[in-house]
Amino acid sequence: MLEGVIQLTETPNARPTAKMLETISGRVRGAIELLQVSDSTSKRVEFILLAIQQSTEIRVHNRSGGVLKRAHIIDPELYHWSIAQLQELAITP
Repeated sequence: MLEGVIQLTETPNARPTAKMLETISGRVRGAIELLQVSDSTSKRVEFILLAIQQSTEIRVHNRSGGVLKRAHIIDPELYHWSIAQLQELAITP
């Protein structure tokens, strides 16, 4: 979730861009909001959705005059874990 912060601190002479700082700030806010959720089921669902969001990115392509959006998996291990968790949640009474 906070890999940008870790990457920044581990890179010698790194200079964060405004976009990177904005992304990190959004991720930290999201993590704090998630920790403040009191209902354990809601917290679990939000954590799973956050894992899906962090493990994918949306790529936009122009095809034949139309816009095509596709999800691209950037962290397969996290993505597969989150999908397994989501499926488990869906079948658990």
